[in-house]
Amino acid sequence: MKIIKFANLLAEAARRKGFRAKAWSIVQGMGYSQDAPYNILYRFEQLGILRICNSNIILTEDGEKFLEKVFYLAKIVKNNTVGYENDTGRVIGNILYALADWSHKMRSSNDLLRYADELIRKIKELEKIDVELYKHYIFLLPRYHYEAFEDPLTLLEILVSSKRKS
Repeated sequence: MKIIKFANLLAEAARRKGFRAKAWSIVQGMGYSQDAPYNILYRFEQLGILRICNSNIILTEDGEKFLEKVFYLAKIVKNNTVGYENDTGRVIGNILYALADWSHKMRSSNDLLRYADELIRKIKELEKIDVELYKHYIFLLPRYHYEAFEDPLTLLEILVSSKRKS
């Protein structure tokens, strides 16, 4: 039930920003297992992105800021890859999945906000330096299996490093 409330909250916020997003589509984008959306919800609560009070889910002030970054990244992905034309909810779920801190390195919402800012900054830099690699990364960002492998920033650094070697 909590995950449905969380997804409804996200879908409503996305629609206010002009995205076409359904709650079920957001959940569908949140990872590759049935447990992933629940783990994301729990992790965001631990980090202070949201609070769960009496079965209600409330975004914190930092949660609102974080969601702006999620929407920004979702817009980049939607505008630069195919497959999301009519399903922005799924790409929002994919970005939430990507930023869920699967390695548990972050200790607070501030850590997550700084991480998202750094990722956005490096993506913008990559676009200026190498458009082909930028498009490749933007294609991978919502599709990569972050629970099992690198986080989005490390993935970006690996791609840039491997491009330099070739």
